[in-house]
Order: sequence, then C-alpha cells, then structure tokens
Amino acid sequence: MANEHDISGAAGTSGGFSSARSTAVRAVLWMLLGLSATGTMVTSTAAVHAAVGVVFGLATLACATALIVQHRRNRRRQTETAPPAASSDRLTAPPEPPERGPEGIRR
Repeated sequence: MANEHDISGAAGTSGGFSSARSTAVRAVLWMLLGLSATGTMVTSTAAVHAAVGVVFGLATLACATALIVQHRRNRRRQTETAPPAASSDRLTAPPEPPERGPEGIRR
C-alpha cells in the first residue's frame, strides 16, 4: 500500500521534482529573507530614517512572496507528475483478529 505521507519524491528531496537551480534560488531567497527581516528589526530599534526600514520591510515581503509562489509551483508540478494511486490501495481488508488459545487468551 502506498504511503501518502512518504516524501521520497517530494520537491526538494532526492526524489527529484525540483531542479538544482530551483534549490539554489530557494536557498538564496531564504538567506535574503533572514537578512532583510534582521535589517527590519535593527532599523526599527535604531535611530535610522524610516525609509530604510520600509525598504527592508518591502524586501522581506518580496522574499516571502517569492518563496510562497515557488512552493505552490513545486506542489502543483508534483501533483501533476505523480502517478495516481490505485483504487485497490485505498480499499484493503481489515486485519484478522488474533488467534485465541483454549483459555481464551490471545497468542
């Protein structure tokens, strides 16, 4: 029976729905997101012009949006290329009850 929680073919894993370029872009986006979020926090506590904080905030928003878009595209690509589950995988017989000994104790 196929495990619906198996991620061996998911995007970003060794199953390979995601290219090396996509993985590199995702890594750069995460790094930029961290840097811009840190910049936003620093500028909000330091005596820096408000425009600098706004620039960092917009960069954070742009990186987060790009990561979400990339995630949704990879999920869509994964569902389009994944083979459909066989109907027999979903309908399985219930497990057999354990055997009982002469005293009614389960073995």
